[in-house]
Amino acid sequence: MGPSGSGKSTFLRMCAGRPLKAGLMSFFRPEGQILINGVPVSSRTRHVCAFVEQDDDYHLPALTVRETLRFAAIIKLPSTVSRKRKIARAEEVLKMLGLRDCADGMVGGELLKGISGGEKRRLSLACEMINDPAVLIVDEPTSGLDANTARNVMEALRDIARSGRTVIASLHQPRSDIYNMVDNFMILAKQGTVVYNGPREDLLPHFALAGYVCPPLYNPSDYCMDLVSVDVRGPKSLERTTARIRVLVDTWKNHQEKMDVIAAGDRPSDVKQEALELEERPEHTPIWIALPVILDRTLRNTWRQPDLFWTRWTQAPILAICFFVFFLRLPMGPAGAQDRIGIVAESTTSLAFVGFLNLAALYPMEKTIFFHDYKSAGSRYTTTTFVAAFSLFAIIPELISAIIFAIIMNVATGMQTNARIFFEFVICIWVELNFGESVGIAFASFFDTMGLSVSLVSSFLSFAGQSSSVFSASLAKFLEDIAWVFPMKYAARVMLINEMTGLQFDCSPASIQSGECTAATGQQVLDLFGYHEETWRLMIIAVAVTIGYRMAAWAILVVRMRYVYAP
Repeated sequence: MGPSGSGKSTFLRMCAGRPLKAGLMSFFRPEGQILINGVPVSSRTRHVCAFVEQDDDYHLPALTVRETLRFAAIIKLPSTVSRKRKIARAEEVLKMLGLRDCADGMVGGELLKGISGGEKRRLSLACEMINDPAVLIVDEPTSGLDANTARNVMEALRDIARSGRTVIASLHQPRSDIYNMVDNFMILAKQGTVVYNGPREDLLPHFALAGYVCPPLYNPSDYCMDLVSVDVRGPKSLERTTARIRVLVDTWKNHQEKMDVIAAGDRPSDVKQEALELEERPEHTPIWIALPVILDRTLRNTWRQPDLFWTRWTQAPILAICFFVFFLRLPMGPAGAQDRIGIVAESTTSLAFVGFLNLAALYPMEKTIFFHDYKSAGSRYTTTTFVAAFSLFAIIPELISAIIFAIIMNVATGMQTNARIFFEFVICIWVELNFGESVGIAFASFFDTMGLSVSLVSSFLSFAGQSSSVFSASLAKFLEDIAWVFPMKYAARVMLINEMTGLQFDCSPASIQSGECTAATGQQVLDLFGYHEETWRLMIIAVAVTIGYRMAAWAILVVRMRYVYAP
């Protein structure tokens, strides 16, 4: 126990071997050792010690409680355990945590009604209990819960402890009946200083020796929190409470020194602590096990949220309809060079943003649960599995959207088309969508804040679009060279070459003289831009560059997990 800022969460994360996020350009420097039965905390002890975070926002909202536990069991339990036994373990934990009544209810989230806060907290405990850890560390399990729900959660933790496990929890100010459930207390003051650490029965007598006697019929936890809290309402109250805490800290140090001397004299010299025997378990779940589970999990979560599901399928077609309406001023489609260049420009600068918007609707949720699974106890799936699953899930909606976009823009507007041109148009649109999604994955993986990622991605895609599309005919040479790293450059060339080759414009002398008709043939337009390559070569390069961006996004995620989230 301890007031806010006393270091409870930091202490628990270090005990569990979890990384501490210090912020940009900063880091934590730990000192000393943390041992579990003589074994230093490391990645090898990860399956022994489970950690339940304070927030419960890492569950997919449209999955049921039973589905959430089953997916967790299949991924976290070793691959040597059969799928049937994993599902049986999920049902066993479901019963252990008292979740059977809500097993078929959706977890819920900000926009989807689901189970209660107490049930969601017990679900978080259940997900960590899947791997049957020896030590369960829980950060403020009663935070944000009403008194009765908090008691139910603590009773569940007590039952887990009675099953032979060690449960360590941080609490702000438990009610008296919860106080009596606890076996041992560590009381922390500001800056992580310890004022007591030992059995519950000795807590109040220890404070009494320091001159602070708990009144009768008073909640002991309330009294302890009052003693170790600083009153900042004025200089006098601040000085008085700070002095009191200093006395408590000194009293505990003196007591600890005496106990260490007594323990050293009574401890036999030939007694050695039994070291913890660590079971060798695979650190990562094989991709052939994890990949189908993640795909199934993502599909169920999105299908049950129609707004989220159909967003990925309809944004590009809706944009195509908007462009089609804009070009309806010519009944037979764009008849002049300007209109055709405009279609190519719009199709190669806007679609990348659509790809990113598709990503923004789903990726933050998927990233949150992946980061949690990566840090939690038990086996974990790799970044390769995660990126592969997300890419496979997105590729079908991207291709369908690209086909519908091509039908509207390449066929309905009256552009030149045949089987080859239509196929290349579809691939160009898919390249744009996938490119925007890859850039979004890279930035959203590296930065925690989605708002910052949106700003940076928008700037990046704007630069890529303006330097890579047909606008590049009048750009500075170094910008034209930079644009070769963007797939938009190749897509714009393919579209314009396919549209202008062999095309004749019906330009009257008056329209040529007024500048309304800038070119009499499509070849003149291609000569103006210098586009003379074979489209199939450009298509191969565009697809290769697009795959390269997805690999780069994966590499950025690997770096993030290795140097920030790896235990």
